[in-house]
Amino acid sequence: MPEIVENARGVGVVRRIRREAERRMEKGIWFAGSPLKCDDQSVQRIAELADGFSAGIIGSDGVRFRTSAGRSITLNSVTEAQNIQDAQRLYRAACLQASADLQDSPPRDPESDYHWPDPARFTIG
Repeated sequence: MPEIVENARGVGVVRRIRREAERRMEKGIWFAGSPLKCDDQSVQRIAELADGFSAGIIGSDGVRFRTSAGRSITLNSVTEAQNIQDAQRLYRAACLQASADLQDSPPRDPESDYHWPDPARFTIG
């Protein structure tokens, strides 16, 4: 019975670690002083903007959008969109790596900032 209880605790910690990785990606990085999510939908949107610039669909006036925090952002080039995309990808990769490392050796407090990449390292603008 103790082995079953220990395995259940291990599964619980792994779930907490995975949820924390997702939460941190949702919260995201910083762009021009505003949080910019790194969840699937947000990453896809930035990729679409980069593609739009590359294909010439988005002109020199650029495109304006609002972050979830209500900050208005204007992108004027494929380079700006790709810089954001690169930062999002790097942050997501760092969160996934931290999640894998923590699952290999679970700490007592997997939600602690100590164990996760600092979003400030991925700041743009």
